[in-house]
Amino acid sequence: MLKRYITPLAGRLVNALEALRDLLTGGGALALLVALCMGAFVWPLWVDLEPARLLSNQISWATRTRGAAVMAVTAALVLGLYVAVALRRRAMGRRGALQDTLRDLNRRLFFTLALPPLALLRVKGIEDKQPLLALLIIALFGAAVAFSAYHLWPRPALEPESELEPGPGPEPGPGPEPGPEPEPEPEPGPEPTPLRWMRGAARLGAWARRRSWGPWALLSLMSVPLGVHFFRLTLANHMALKTQAADLGYYQNIFAQTWAGDWLAVSFLSSGVHYSVHFDPILILLTPLYALHPHPEFLLGLQIAWVLSAVAPLYLLGRDLLDRGAGLALAALFLLYPLMHGLLFYDFHSIALVIPLMAWLVWASERERWRVFYGVLALALLVREDVPLMTALLGLALFFSASRRARVHGLIVIALSAAYFIVVKRYFMISDDLLNCSKGGSCLAFYFEDLIFAGEGTRELGLSALSNPQFLLKFLTRPAKLVFIGHLLIPLLAAPLLAGRKRSLMLLYGAMICLLSSREPLYKLGFQYAGLIFAVAFPLAPYAWRRAQDSAPWGWDGRRLRWALIIGALSASVLASWKYGAIVENQGFRGGFSRPTRALTSKDVARYDWLLSQGELIPTDAVLYLSKTLAPHFADRLKVYRYPHQWGQGPDPDYMLVRRADLRRRDERKRFDDLRKRGWRLLAQGHGIYLLKKTTPPSQAR
Repeated sequence: MLKRYITPLAGRLVNALEALRDLLTGGGALALLVALCMGAFVWPLWVDLEPARLLSNQISWATRTRGAAVMAVTAALVLGLYVAVALRRRAMGRRGALQDTLRDLNRRLFFTLALPPLALLRVKGIEDKQPLLALLIIALFGAAVAFSAYHLWPRPALEPESELEPGPGPEPGPGPEPGPEPEPEPEPGPEPTPLRWMRGAARLGAWARRRSWGPWALLSLMSVPLGVHFFRLTLANHMALKTQAADLGYYQNIFAQTWAGDWLAVSFLSSGVHYSVHFDPILILLTPLYALHPHPEFLLGLQIAWVLSAVAPLYLLGRDLLDRGAGLALAALFLLYPLMHGLLFYDFHSIALVIPLMAWLVWASERERWRVFYGVLALALLVREDVPLMTALLGLALFFSASRRARVHGLIVIALSAAYFIVVKRYFMISDDLLNCSKGGSCLAFYFEDLIFAGEGTRELGLSALSNPQFLLKFLTRPAKLVFIGHLLIPLLAAPLLAGRKRSLMLLYGAMICLLSSREPLYKLGFQYAGLIFAVAFPLAPYAWRRAQDSAPWGWDGRRLRWALIIGALSASVLASWKYGAIVENQGFRGGFSRPTRALTSKDVARYDWLLSQGELIPTDAVLYLSKTLAPHFADRLKVYRYPHQWGQGPDPDYMLVRRADLRRRDERKRFDDLRKRGWRLLAQGHGIYLLKKTTPPSQAR
């Protein structure tokens, strides 16, 4: 008797367990995880929890209880969304509505799996104290958004069947007896709201694409206000005495000396000429522009305008390889890029001028506009003596292309680049070594001191890198270098590495200079050296997107995959710019060796005005020695020198303008205090700055 009741109950229980198993394995487990992740993201915001407590786990019992309640309600609402969509589809007559809903919504809401770690980015200073964790969170979020974007993007409509009439064939014979008529397909209901929004955005984009001025207006709206914002910030940083002799003072003095007829001379170097370090004759061409406003503000504004002009060739390249939307997205990625922001905030450097030129070169080679190409190539070679190494790699990429004409031009580019490099090194620069470590050049071997021991320069660097790969692997995986690689690749979702082996060779020179170096400025956010890499990385990104579109793996739709990668990169770039860029204030951004000043205080303004007023007391033809943060403000004079670096090596001084905070070493401060006591008269003192005038012969004063 009891068995008759237990057996059906056991059967129903087994069926229920099997149904639960099928539900969980068919997407229910992932749906539950999506709901929990959404709740884990919402509850710290709902209860207004201090984000730092998430890392330390210092959360009270009452807060945990409220958080658990909010998390449960949020998860229930998300699961309710699944149920509502499934019921709606079942009401429309679709079979397997629950399984379809689970699979569909799991893919579209996949980005929610990366939301809980995203809450950690709200922890103040996490981008500075734990950069690897912050970059990992940004990378995971960008990848998750890309996956969801692929499944949210509208599927392409099926191509209509051919309207051609079939040809004559044999007479049809008697066929099988007709069976029951198939059930009519249910009429499709209204599209989900996200799809309607995306289709509306697509129609808006199509409207803008029909107007030739539309994309250029958008580029202007993106870049011009941002350029003005950057200029205001860099000007405030300069007025707060955050710029230095190296390198804003150097370049301002080069322009002043060149305008006076002494080309590429610089009094701040012991050699007296800049080509003992770098050969950048493009500065000669820009000197007439500098003469219109011979002040450091001009150089800061010129660098910002020049670098941001790269949005034009990047847009054209993305448009011609893909479409206008991809071109605009590439320009937006460039404007959000933190490494580009750091370059703009660290003084002025000639290597920054190559960034838009490399983009123009890649675009011109892609369109086979060879007259434009060689004109830009000539200008790019004048930027600096090592740019031919970058253009030679571009020529190598052209040589490996499918077009016979491009292969010919690739050989020409390699030959021109090699010839220019050899001529410059042998006949124009003091040293013919790549690192200037011969014939009295300003040797740069100290940048690679872990790989160069005897000061032999480039030869020892190459030999050390090739002969000890074990040390090289350890050297390249230092945490600071991994952070640098993250800054380079995560905002683009590693697109430059996916452009194809032949084109990715263009990254080689910049990667070697930055990653083989021993000094942090070469592989750290806020310095100009990263421009050697991202000047090439951005033009490579649309090639990676086109490659994904043309060769989509696993049967994916190529166009949807391309847009998913772009949307994922935009998401990662927004987060990276938030935590490491200059657009909003954060703890991770650097402009050189320190965080830049974003707003001037009344003390900063008073100090700057006082400094300029004291400069007016010094004759323009006097020999003036300056400490490092004061040098950029008076580098337009012809007889200026660095104190204490050139003290005792340059000509006899007439005046000294020194900021005591610039003297970091104790012996430097002691020597300066001794000078003030004998042989020099104090003309003015204020804000920690001293203006001294020589009163005794320099030989006695020293």
